[in-house]
Amino acid sequence: MTLAGMQTRLDPAELHAFIDRVFGTPDAAACRVVDVLEAQADALAWVRDTTGRYPSPKPVAAAVQEAATGLRGVDDKRDPRQILSTVAVEALAAYMAEPQ
Repeated sequence: MTLAGMQTRLDPAELHAFIDRVFGTPDAAACRVVDVLEAQADALAWVRDTTGRYPSPKPVAAAVQEAATGLRGVDDKRDPRQILSTVAVEALAAYMAEPQ
């Protein structure tokens, strides 16, 4: 962050505390969406690292997106990382099995 021409590093915990002070503590729905988005990004990063391709193949990205959309509800207690990583593995396996 640049403040009056000075470079400073903020600890992520300090940054979150600052945001909470300014905007208030996020509600459960916002926290769930962030958890799902992080898990989605991790799943797609795994695909990139595994295949060496960016962006991810469209069918794989679409499968991860569809699964992520279904996980955003605050009442959904499933682990988004576990589900989206499994979806990414299965979708990539199906994509790789198709004749190119």
